[in-house]
Amino acid sequence: MMRIVTQMLNHRLLPAGVMLASLLGALLLQHLLNWLPCPLCIIQRLSAIALFVLLLGWGLTPKASRAKPVWLMGAGLATAAGLAAAGAHLWILWQPDTGSCAPGLARWVGQLVDSMPGSEWLLEGAGACEDARYALLGLPLPAWSAMAHVAALTCALVQRKRS
Repeated sequence: MMRIVTQMLNHRLLPAGVMLASLLGALLLQHLLNWLPCPLCIIQRLSAIALFVLLLGWGLTPKASRAKPVWLMGAGLATAAGLAAAGAHLWILWQPDTGSCAPGLARWVGQLVDSMPGSEWLLEGAGACEDARYALLGLPLPAWSAMAHVAALTCALVQRKRS
């Protein structure tokens, strides 16, 4: 049993799999439970998509390639963007008197979705950033997003250290 767990942890596509599971979970919550994402949720989702693509590229690149560190640096930037959006979202949730999302953010996200035809099912939402009723196991969804971003990058860094 321990050998199977070790092999799974050593698999180069595990970090991308963590982000894919996070994205699929968000889509299930949106489309099955009708939990609409807010503009900050959509920014977190965009960073999760970028992180998934970067970690997939990192995992599929041969070990000796010079591109491997570039993929990982991009993954670090995508993680930082996701953590910044999740942190801002958590701050709004935990400081209810601050109001909603940043002014103009909903308009910018709407323009972004409009500029990418076919992305409505993935990026469209009308939720409010200060809506605290969306939680799993007592944690708000931005906290889960932050944990997924950190877990995926940590898996990649641990695998990089082992190889």
